[in-house]
Amino acid sequence: MRNAVIGGVFSVLLMSTVAHATATDIALNKTIVAVSSEFSSDYSAAYAVDGFKGDTTNAGVYPYWLTANGVTTGWVTIDLGAVYNITSFLVSDTHNGSYVDRGTNAFSIGVGSTAAESQSNVTASSSFSLSDWQNLTDKTVTASATGEFVTFNILSAYGNGLNDPNGPYDTANGGGLGELAVFGTLAAVPAPEPMTMALLGTGLLGLIAARRRSV
Repeated sequence: MRNAVIGGVFSVLLMSTVAHATATDIALNKTIVAVSSEFSSDYSAAYAVDGFKGDTTNAGVYPYWLTANGVTTGWVTIDLGAVYNITSFLVSDTHNGSYVDRGTNAFSIGVGSTAAESQSNVTASSSFSLSDWQNLTDKTVTASATGEFVTFNILSAYGNGLNDPNGPYDTANGGGLGELAVFGTLAAVPAPEPMTMALLGTGLLGLIAARRRSV
């Protein structure tokens, strides 16, 4: 009996450890808007939070966001739906499939309590090396910020308008993003102050007394 109890406790602790170790992408399928998109229905901002990385086209769907043609900077803003303490981002680049004509080089990420605030803030910044872009190597960016909105800013782009896989890479037709995953924990809701709780308690007692008198 004792062994069974110990085994049960160990199983619960193990399950708890696994649960805490599993990272959840809090941006997955959340509301997202872009300053511009290339052929909005095919390369819309929604593909940057759909959970699919890479340039592989599936049944005519291109799982990445592209800026409008010829625009090598731009942004997407995600509404997480609640306030989170954000700890890191996982960024996946794109080179527009076999065209190899656009993708992100340098970028910044902003977090804020409003969309406008996240678009003006710079919480973290980084860039993809040429090799990262060519091989679509994901980049992890750490952060320490609290907010509901996240904005990904493309500051410069890679690309090759000649579609030559050997370069040059300074003739980008636009920017793009394969996926932006966001990780963190739900921010705690502030507890009511003692005076507020006392007032609420007094009000409830008054309501109860009034109801009893009316019965």
